[in-house]
Amino acid sequence: MAKCKAPGNVRILTDGEIINLFFEGRSIDSCAKYVSNNERTKIKEARQKVEQAIYDYYMRKDWQKDE
Repeated sequence: MAKCKAPGNVRILTDGEIINLFFEGRSIDSCAKYVSNNERTKIKEARQKVEQAIYDYYMRKDWQKDE
């Protein structure tokens, strides 16, 4: 008998986890698929979340460099 996740057992990934996936060498599409599978969202929504996390990371990095 195969185990399946309960509908309420959704794991929301943090931006840090998404950034780590990206810097492990995964593409944005691969990260989006991973996020979509974990959070049970549509690929389009997951891709937007991944792109936003990467954008925020680089914005913070540039902001810290300016100080």
